[in-house]
Amino acid sequence: MRTDQHIPSYRQENRRPAEGRGPRIDLPKIFAALGDRTRLAIINRLLEKGEMPVGALLDVADISAPAISRHLRILREAGLVRQRVDRQRRLYSVRKDIFEQLRQWFSQSALMLALPVMVAASWD
Repeated sequence: MRTDQHIPSYRQENRRPAEGRGPRIDLPKIFAALGDRTRLAIINRLLEKGEMPVGALLDVADISAPAISRHLRILREAGLVRQRVDRQRRLYSVRKDIFEQLRQWFSQSALMLALPVMVAASWD
C-alpha cells in the first residue's frame, strides 16, 4: 500500500450520500453492539429520556462508570449514539436516523421473507 493514499475515516465513510439516503449502516457492527444487555439497556434509557450525561446512566446496570463509558464507546462506534461535549460533560443521545434506517431494513427484510409464502399461497 502506498503511503500517500488517503484512507477514509469512519466519519468520512458514513457521510450522507448524494442521493439522500442517510449514512451507511454497518448491520453486523450494530447487531453486535445491541447484542449486549447493558448496551441495550443504555439505548432503551436514551430513547426513553433523551440526551443524558454518563453519570445519569450509571443505574442502568450494576457496573462502574468506566465500564458504562466503554459500552457507550462501542455504541458510538457502531453509529447508534451521538456524543456531544458540553463544558466538562459528555452528553449522549440516540441517533434516530440510524434507527429509522434499521426500521426500514427490517420492514424490507420481513417483506422479502413473506414473499415466498405469499407466492406459494397464490399457487394453491
